Amino acid sequence: MILLDGVASTGTSVPTNIGAEKTCFIHICSTTTSTATVKIQQSLGGAKWHTVATISNPTAEGELWKGPSLPLTRVTISAWAAGTIWAHADFAMAETTAWAQVDATTPTSGNYGLIKLDITNDDLVAQGEVLAANFLVGVLPANSRLIATYLNVTTAETSAQNFVGSMGVVAAGYIDWIISTDMKTKALLGDGVAERGATHLDGQLFYDAAKSIYVRLVKTTTHLNDCLDFAATAWVEYVTYPA
Repeated sequence: MILLDGVASTGTSVPTNIGAEKTCFIHICSTTTSTATVKIQQSLGGAKWHTVATISNPTAEGELWKGPSLPLTRVTISAWAAGTIWAHADFAMAETTAWAQVDATTPTSGNYGLIKLDITNDDLVAQGEVLAANFLVGVLPANSRLIATYLNVTTAETSAQNFVGSMGVVAAGYIDWIISTDMKTKALLGDGVAERGATHLDGQLFYDAAKSIYVRLVKTTTHLNDCLDFAATAWVEYVTYPA
């Protein structure tokens, strides 16, 4: 069964119902190399989804995972910068108790990664009458060192009211990588020390556990759906060390 058929963007496969089968096998790979984060997710009813495995930068060989079945299983490309991604699934009656990589080996070299997220004014308007929203950039894998992080304001926001943005992995403010900065000026943020958070002054942070990365955008007096003309791109560059 093909869940992802040569996908070159973020996106989610159609959920599959495997019925009475007890074990699910999923092979995630790319045509050649890739820069992407791919998640295997499961759900009981389809309203809420739980991530059971995360694959960073799938290769042509890829990774084969197996685990216990639930009524619904899907594959999500949560972050993408390069590569063409495939996901194949099969099922078996033999029971397994936990999700694990099949024939996993310990790599001897690290993986380079780049996560990208574009945020448009339409994305802000879609948030409705709220003062602030957090936009998921992607997930930094465990055992990773941050190389660089940028928030590139390509089109300045033009409404009359204040509008600021930041980026990081520490809730609730998400100001640990890029501090809260005016989004009403076209600029590349993160290339100067003055724009970085207090824990990110040297541009080299190590994380032994996976971290969700967020851009936080705040309209301090009106609402996000009052924003005009805004556009920005978040970039996160990192290297993941072998376990």
